[in-house]
Amino acid sequence: MKETIACLLATCTTSVALAGGTTHVVTQVNLTFSPDVVDAMPGDTIRFEWSGGTHAVQDGNCLSTAGLFYSTLTAANPAFEYVIPADATPGSIEFNCPVASHCEFGMMGTINVLPAGGGWSAGDVQISEIRIDQPSTDNDEYFELRGEPGLSLNGLTYLVIGDGTGGFGVIEAVVPLDGYQIGANGYVVFHESTFTLISPADVVTVLNFENSDNVTHLIVSGFTGTNGQLLDSDQDRATCLTEVNPWDTIVSTCFLRINEMPDAASTQDCYYGQVGAGPDGTFVPGHVYLCEDGHYEVGGFTLATHDTPGADSPSCTVAVPGDLDGNGIVDGADLAAMLSAWGTADGDVNGDGLTDGADLSILLGNWTI
Repeated sequence: MKETIACLLATCTTSVALAGGTTHVVTQVNLTFSPDVVDAMPGDTIRFEWSGGTHAVQDGNCLSTAGLFYSTLTAANPAFEYVIPADATPGSIEFNCPVASHCEFGMMGTINVLPAGGGWSAGDVQISEIRIDQPSTDNDEYFELRGEPGLSLNGLTYLVIGDGTGGFGVIEAVVPLDGYQIGANGYVVFHESTFTLISPADVVTVLNFENSDNVTHLIVSGFTGTNGQLLDSDQDRATCLTEVNPWDTIVSTCFLRINEMPDAASTQDCYYGQVGAGPDGTFVPGHVYLCEDGHYEVGGFTLATHDTPGADSPSCTVAVPGDLDGNGIVDGADLAAMLSAWGTADGDVNGDGLTDGADLSILLGNWTI
């Protein structure tokens, strides 16, 4: 058995690694639980320990309980253990002391259930909306994330890859997401202090997004890199791949582009990933939002045309397989684009990474008359 104790200021969390999961100890101290926030995974055990007085612990808030667990915490019953089910959905489980008015006096806490296996997977959290530009001063830059309500974002970092010292493929923005969680409505919005689109404010931070070139926004877990770090070390426009990847898992990505993927003879910067949006005419999109089928739509450059920070996005154009130029129809322009991309990934429709006869069959099958 290995025991680790991590202390922050006056709050200490004791975690004991055991076979089958980790035991997190929460101690009753007067009219409080310490710690009052626990990050745990399916299969972990939350052990509540008594230190004095007459108390109890149950799931829920001061007004209601879902009936997940209840136990007294007294001299006769000084400990109680709750095991998070193996199939628990990532999110939050509130707990409190229901004795007398102890909950109303602040005797409550939260268990943040993290993704199973100790790691993050693609799609656990999604980038659902981004604004990087607007008319006049960029006061309303933001990004919106969506996921299971109450899901802790601990261990995640929001990055932007653009250009900088060394060329393209440089990290130009780093926003740690530790300490935040998805809101009760399934969204959380990170924005600057000058933001005007929602009130009250959600999460205020410093963004200063680039808006004049190809950029890639992404969420990663286990980030160990630095702002300004060069990731695309070979600067090869023919591949547009990052050779340096200072993270464990890419959870979500969205590129905003001013042009199609460059080739070896191009002077345009690379962008990265398979999903995103743009261009908006001859410009990088100022605003993009996620559609239910997983593709991103270009929003209006003018503020509040399609912006819905903290709420569901507007209806999207249904993506048509083979519509390579994104105009809603499959026609000769798409056929020409596919043929020019033959043998590469640029015209790939079926997701196998190669433009070939299978993709041509899909395009012709969706031909717009």
